[in-house]
Amino acid sequence: MEKNVVMQKPVKTPIAPTLKGMNLYDTAEFPLSRVTSVRATIQQLKTESSSDFTTKKDKSNNMLKVTKIA
Repeated sequence: MEKNVVMQKPVKTPIAPTLKGMNLYDTAEFPLSRVTSVRATIQQLKTESSSDFTTKKDKSNNMLKVTKIA
């Protein structure tokens, strides 16, 4: 008897809603593979509002840490 195995894609955290919902000094993490999209979204949010963020690469865990600073 064969079993059908269905592989599901991992659920991606939405970038813009996550960043918009952050409070001051909150930190969110995204996979390093999404660094370009995250940084582009940060730039877009900076022009739309007075929000500001810092980013830091955590290469050991393959994650990008984003902290809201304003």
